[in-house]
Amino acid sequence: MLMKQLNVMVTGGLGTLGLRMMHHLKRSGHRIIILDNAMAPSTDAPLCEPEAEIHAVDLTNTGCLRSTLDEVIQRHRHIDILINNAALRLRKPLISFTDEEIESAVKLSFLVPVWLTKHLLPVMIGNGYGRVINISSRQAFGGGEGASVYNSTKAALNAFTLAVARECSSGCGNVTINAICPGRFTDDHGHQSKDHDEIVDRILRTIDDLLDSNKNGELIRIYPFRKRLKEFFKK
Repeated sequence: MLMKQLNVMVTGGLGTLGLRMMHHLKRSGHRIIILDNAMAPSTDAPLCEPEAEIHAVDLTNTGCLRSTLDEVIQRHRHIDILINNAALRLRKPLISFTDEEIESAVKLSFLVPVWLTKHLLPVMIGNGYGRVINISSRQAFGGGEGASVYNSTKAALNAFTLAVARECSSGCGNVTINAICPGRFTDDHGHQSKDHDEIVDRILRTIDDLLDSNKNGELIRIYPFRKRLKEFFKK
């Protein structure tokens, strides 16, 4: 990991994965800034006050988000790492969605990462270093019953990552954007899958690698070992 303390912004930082990322990066000496709709973690694990700077904000409200971002920039002057982790995951047939649910999913899972990236890229370029890490999904690469809206937002996030990476490859200095695409590690009720710990640990190791490396424009798929072994023997 980098020796320098970095300012890391994480959206959806009070969810299960967000908390794991927060604790992991905090142990590496970085300052964590969480943007979330709630002020309390979604797990039973206690969240100590010094662990992170938490901003409760309606992420889908552009005005509120802009005000919060301005406050954070004024306080810290720069954000080095942006981890777009917040997403709305609803699994049901498309015709069962309300218009409001579709709009919220598109805003939270796609438009918020686009907006934050757009506004923080100039800050990162000016600082001479920056990493945008989008938490996508392996489901972005294929269909799945009941996942039409979620999969589509993640596919759009991947396309956005690749397009902005091309822009970053010329004239942006040491600024990169990548997407991590893990398989499912919780079920629809938030219960952990048998691959949960392995997948989350691999996500954390991948984040460490992206902070140190110059990888740019990669869609990094995270498979559990048993899945990789199965795919190997298919060849």
